Amino acid sequence: MSQQTSAGPKKPAVINPTLARGTLLTMDIGRLAGFLSEGLGLETVRTGDTLAIHDRRTGFNGELYWMLEAKKVDQIAVPQSMLNHWGLTVGSAAEVDLAFERISAIQEKYGLKRLQKPREQHGSYSFYIADADSNWWEVEYREPGATYTDLMAAEGKTVEARQ
Repeated sequence: MSQQTSAGPKKPAVINPTLARGTLLTMDIGRLAGFLSEGLGLETVRTGDTLAIHDRRTGFNGELYWMLEAKKVDQIAVPQSMLNHWGLTVGSAAEVDLAFERISAIQEKYGLKRLQKPREQHGSYSFYIADADSNWWEVEYREPGATYTDLMAAEGKTVEARQ
């Protein structure tokens, strides 16, 4: 299949967004904070029944910016699937392997439900983790310059770009 783009002249965007935040659920904020910090290298701050999470390098206009928020709940009513995951990018395939090794060592400590071995898939080298609350995470290395559109086209999928 060939790549398709939207027809017609490009119109200026009504807004110019930056992906800023997301929300996930947990039944144990302390356990999740430990896994995210020790296992994934993310910084967390707890405020009551909420956990603020961010990439230690992320800044917004030069200021620290919180990207994800975990809310404490008594039960996870709708467990997530692997297709609904949070992605973390690292600088090399060797870093993916190192992350897998380190997370394997703490899998039992944090009750991780699934830890898939690293592999080449969808144009990147990565592995997936399901945490104790059924939140899925991907640790990925993608070759420089590989775009999402290129990756989907390589898999024979039609991509429609909208701008």
